[in-house]
Parts: sequence; structure tokens; C-alpha cells
Amino acid sequence: MDCCPFDSAQGSFNTIHPNYPIILRLHSITHVHCQMFYKKPPVEVYFIYLLLCSDQSYYTGLTDDLDLRFFHHQIGEYPKCYTFLRRPVNLVYFETIALLEDAIRREEQIKKWSRAKKKALIEANFDKLKSLSQCYNFTNWKYKGM
Repeated sequence: MDCCPFDSAQGSFNTIHPNYPIILRLHSITHVHCQMFYKKPPVEVYFIYLLLCSDQSYYTGLTDDLDLRFFHHQIGEYPKCYTFLRRPVNLVYFETIALLEDAIRREEQIKKWSRAKKKALIEANFDKLKSLSQCYNFTNWKYKGM
């Protein structure tokens, strides 16, 4: 048995061991990602998530109950929400963070990103994400003194 208890051929778990993470397969536009949840998560767990809206824009959010929040987006629970007129929405990415302060900072960080950076994150293309994060103008420290 390999290190992952998920049996992809059967689409189920081989065994559930308290120390093994639970693997959730998340299908994005172009890739299948595996996310890990531990059977006994920390006391607080927050989710940073990205939705792909029907107009092909991205929505970034923060919640402590991903299933419920996604359901609210789908049914249009909040008429003033960005996604209300952009339904249906698809969950294309999420990550878990244990502390609320860290989750808020991460959400704010991702919200400031360009569409290209968000797409690279969704596709788990970390080389492209790193490249898109580089500063190429002359205000960069690399060009000081030239």
C-alpha cells in the first residue's frame, strides 16, 4: 500500500486511520487536485476559496463552512453578493488555514492578484505563479544604481 489511503481505481478509501489525511479530489477547469483533510482537524479551520463565475470572472472568499457557503453562492442567498448575478458558480480552488488572522491575510493577498496569477494558482502551476510575481519595472531593487 502506498502512503495515500485513497484507492483511485475504486474511488474510495482503502482504510481510514486517524493519522491519515482524508483526500478530497477537487476538479478544476484543467486539472484534478487533491486536498487533504485530517480526520480530527484543528479547533479552528478556515477556507480560502476561488469560484469561477458564469461570466468567467473569479470570486475569492473566506469561510469556516465551505459546503454551506458554496451552497449559499449557488442559490443566491445574498442578493448583494458579487456572485448573485453571475450564477452558476463552480468551486475551482480552496485551501485551509488554521488561524483566522492568517486566513484574512491570505484572502486579501489573493484578492489583489491578477487573473493570470489566480489561474496559475488554480492550475497548481507554481513556476508560472512565481514568474508572474516578479517585478520587471525599473522600480525593482535589482535595477537600483543603474
